[in-house]
Amino acid sequence: MKMKIQIPANLVRKPIVSDIVLKTKVLINLEKVNIETNKADMIVDVKDGWEDVKKAFEERGIKVDLLKEPIKRRLDRCVMCGICSMICPVDVFKISENWEVKMDSSRCIICKNCIDLCPTESLTIDY
Repeated sequence: MKMKIQIPANLVRKPIVSDIVLKTKVLINLEKVNIETNKADMIVDVKDGWEDVKKAFEERGIKVDLLKEPIKRRLDRCVMCGICSMICPVDVFKISENWEVKMDSSRCIICKNCIDLCPTESLTIDY
């Protein structure tokens, strides 16, 4: 399960993720991290035990949003140009043998490169 974690300023310098991994014994894959002096935002992926991880973050006063399908595509707008497949750093988009753009949204790290470059604005982020 992908989650967006928002850590407030008073917790930014604390080893929260390490503590939660040790407490829950669940591995947390950090897919995207943006740390600033007043906050930290992370996109994480947790395979098994995500409910325990979510609860552990929330018990510490940390906001957690579940990202069941982080990126969405409007097929009625998509022209299958393939720009998204060329710019995506984690291969969310692949061009099939019949030249259709296939999408695996579970791979998305929400870099927004595809959204910025999509000529038909058919892609959106779900948070």
